[in-house]
Amino acid sequence: MKNATVFFLLLVFGFNLGGAYIILRIQQHQIRREIVHQIKQGISEKDLTSITVSSENENQLIWKDHEEFSYKGTMYDIVRIEVLDNNTKVYHCISDLKKPN
Repeated sequence: MKNATVFFLLLVFGFNLGGAYIILRIQQHQIRREIVHQIKQGISEKDLTSITVSSENENQLIWKDHEEFSYKGTMYDIVRIEVLDNNTKVYHCISDLKKPN
């Protein structure tokens, strides 16, 4: 009887810890899908952030995948890329913090 109670409590506590992580991951996935959906619908220019990247500051970008990166502690989703020359690009992005209405 004692072993069954201990096992049950361990199972409940384990699910509680793991369940919170699973819910967090699901919410993150839903937010990413929402951002992609908003990008595809079209975002006004006033909601975009332009980040000019050259060979001098490209190491400040931390890429998550080919369409999302972190710059100075903020995550950005790329809407479009403008190539100025061989060494300079302008990323027109939307910040994960600044969601359009």
